[in-house]
Amino acid sequence: MNVIIVYVCRNLTLLYYNISVKRYIRKGVPNEHRSYVWMMVSGAQTQMDVNPGYYHRVLLEGQSNTKLVDTVVTDLNRTFPDNVKFRTSASPCLQQTLHNVLVAYGQHNTSVGYCQVVY
Repeated sequence: MNVIIVYVCRNLTLLYYNISVKRYIRKGVPNEHRSYVWMMVSGAQTQMDVNPGYYHRVLLEGQSNTKLVDTVVTDLNRTFPDNVKFRTSASPCLQQTLHNVLVAYGQHNTSVGYCQVVY
């Protein structure tokens, strides 16, 4: 069994792992471990621990910003048009999840906001 030891100190996450874990990361992290590894390596878990409930607060604030919401909704059907998971007919449809993330980010980073991409 491979063990990843995580130390969190002043918003810095240090990962200590054995050779097998390093090999998995280079070859690609197995699906069942990707979310955990991503949360640790990106520092997202540390941010969530330091700021509990932040995402939901920002999402609620963003949902009251009609200009932001309208911009996201306008672009949503054009996002990943070839990906069946984002079609309204998909079960489950990931459009609402994507909508929430885009609104929350647009509210969180007001200097960037949400910008539609032109292909």
